[in-house]
Parts: sequence; C-alpha cells; structure tokens
Amino acid sequence: MDKYKVTVNNKSYSVEIEKSDAEKFDYSSYEKSLEKILEQTQKEYWIHYVDINRHQVVVGRNNLWVAAALIGALSTLYSLYYQKVDLISVTGVVFIISYISVILAFGICLYAMPARKGYKSVYQNNWVDFSLSAHRRLEKKEANAYCNFLSDLITKTEAANIINIKTNTARGKLFRITSWLLISSFVFALICIGLFIISETQNSICSVLTSNIENYMRCICEQRRT
Repeated sequence: MDKYKVTVNNKSYSVEIEKSDAEKFDYSSYEKSLEKILEQTQKEYWIHYVDINRHQVVVGRNNLWVAAALIGALSTLYSLYYQKVDLISVTGVVFIISYISVILAFGICLYAMPARKGYKSVYQNNWVDFSLSAHRRLEKKEANAYCNFLSDLITKTEAANIINIKTNTARGKLFRITSWLLISSFVFALICIGLFIISETQNSICSVLTSNIENYMRCICEQRRT
C-alpha cells in the first residue's frame, strides 16, 4: 500500500492506494513460461503432423506391397493346383481363410492410408488470422497483448494436437489390424502348403486333406470295388 496526499476543496486528505496488479505481477516470467509451453506444444504438433504421419504412410505402403505379393502368390498356387484340391476340403478351407485374410488386409490398408479423420491446422483459414488478431489487440491498446497472444496460440495449437493425435491413433489401429491379418494370411498359407505336401506324399489316392467328405467317401468306395 502506498500513501498519497490528496487536496479537495482546500482540504488535505491522506489516501492509501494499492499497487495495480500489473505492478505486482511478474509478467516477464509469465511470458517466458508461455513461450516455453508454446515451444513444446509446437514440437508435439509437428511430431504428429509430420513425423508420425510420414512413418505411418511408410508402414502402410509396406503393408500394401506385402499384401499384393501374398495375393499374387496365393493366386498362382490356386491356378497351378486347383484341380488337385477341393475348396471344401481341409486344405481348401485353410487356403480360403488365408486368401480372405490378405484381401481384408489390403482393403483395410487402402482405407487407412488417407487418414480419413484428417489433420487439423493451428489456424482457421491461414496464418494471417494471427496477424489480424495481434493487430486488433494493438488497436484496443490491450494490456499484456503479447501474453494474451501466446496464450491464444497455445490453446489453438493444443486443440489441433488433440485432433491429430486421434487421427494417428485411429490409423495406427487400422495398420495394426492389417499387420495381424497379413501375419495370419502367411501362417495359413504355410499350413495350406504343408497339408498339400502331406497329401501328395501319402500313398493313398484318396486324401481327406484335399477332398471334401463326399468325394473322399466316393473315392474310398471306388477303391474297395476295384
């Protein structure tokens, strides 16, 4: 509290006046704190907007290449051996599961690539928005305009970060599903090949691994007749 003497109608009064908030508040430290917070939020923004986005695109492309290669390999196997394997047999069902898995993986990966939830920019229209905002503060002779500007920029950057994190998280989940489907497809393809090799190495003409039950029973009956 500061004491001042005030004269009114030739009478002197002693008045105590409290210092203003601006005088009591350490705005210099506050500005530095806001600048540090803004620096961190901007780093996080570019990590999600550029770095993670770029990494996910690379992962998506790799998954597409793997899926395309598996589709080609499975299609080739089917064209070579479809006459020897009944699709309703054990081997055939395993082959179908493998093929469906890789088709689903390819489709989900294509769906995830564009990041359909989208990324949010810090500005509403363009960076001129912030220039206009600063100019309006100047026109209004707003006290501590720089601190208010920093606080507004931090709020908008963090709002963009929240949306961008959700976008990357959603796409990351889809790519993880794609990866597991590709792994499943590859495993089932190996099982299918193994079953076919076992069937081919058996001495019996009739194989339950590559024939459905009806054809297998018919084959067994014909063998017994002969």
